[in-house]
Amino acid sequence: MKKVGVLFISVILLFSIIGFAYADNEDKNGTGSNDDNQEGINESEEVELNSSLEIDSQDQDREMERNETRVEDDQFEFENQTHYQFIGEDGKKYEIETKTKVKMKNGEVQENEHELNFNGYTISSKFKISVENNGNESRLRVNLSNGMEKEIKVLPNVASQTAIDVFENKNITVVLKEVGEGTNSSVVYEAESDKSVKILGLFKATAKLKAIIDSENGEIKDFEKPWWYSLASNVQEEI
Repeated sequence: MKKVGVLFISVILLFSIIGFAYADNEDKNGTGSNDDNQEGINESEEVELNSSLEIDSQDQDREMERNETRVEDDQFEFENQTHYQFIGEDGKKYEIETKTKVKMKNGEVQENEHELNFNGYTISSKFKISVENNGNESRLRVNLSNGMEKEIKVLPNVASQTAIDVFENKNITVVLKEVGEGTNSSVVYEAESDKSVKILGLFKATAKLKAIIDSENGEIKDFEKPWWYSLASNVQEEI
């Protein structure tokens, strides 16, 4: 009987030991799982943080590039337009439109371009062109580099038509230019044209023509043309 009791107690102790061992193992497994989960969370947070930092860094690079572009590209262009009514010596009225194009970089004026449309004829200039109205008569003036004002007696439409007649071509560009220095400065019209012609009636060519027209009297001071221009034909086709 004693042997049976001892055996029974031994069995109970054995099950108790097994139960404690199992419970301890469960605790360890549970802690490990929590640690793994926590580690996964930390890694996830680290990835998100790194991603956020990377995005912020990329945005900053783009912003800096835009700033650098704005700094390097700190160039502005603007245009002013003015309309005038010009009264000629014969009392005839003309509509004039002037355009001033200004290029600035870093707050400094880099280049000025002036354009004048006079009765359908357009000329350009590096210096300012202004209209002075005096009663029933108007005058065209320009500001020279020496600070002096100069009256343009031959009007742009007259000079342009002179160039068209000389070149026998309507495809022209006319620039009002300053020549000479100091008190000897004067103003001339420089007209140019690229004219399509045929040499000996067979070979197509482009003749580069240039004429200098006096703004005081309208005379042609110089006419530049290729040496073979006298051999060119079909010069009347583009009129």
